[in-house]
Amino acid sequence: MTERTSSKPGFGRVAIAIVAICAAIFAISKTSTTEQVASQNTTETETYRLLQALGNSENEAARGLSKSECERRKQDLKVVSTSLGTYNEATGYGSITCLPESSL
Repeated sequence: MTERTSSKPGFGRVAIAIVAICAAIFAISKTSTTEQVASQNTTETETYRLLQALGNSENEAARGLSKSECERRKQDLKVVSTSLGTYNEATGYGSITCLPESSL
């Protein structure tokens, strides 16, 4: 019998190539997932300050708050400050804001 020589890769080589490609895709996707988790952890651990400004004076109402807690307190402070006359959103009198600790 005559022996066939073919330039096509055999089944074993194709299977190994497919496994290698799948492993590379998995490694790439796992790396990006790890980076996403790291960025989420950074965002969650960042603390905020609640600041109230009136004219040229600035008052720190709270420090070391999470973003959601700072936003909640900001709404409460707006209600109280409006009642006291030290804040009016419509006229732009006074300012109440949450700033990240990293920016200060």
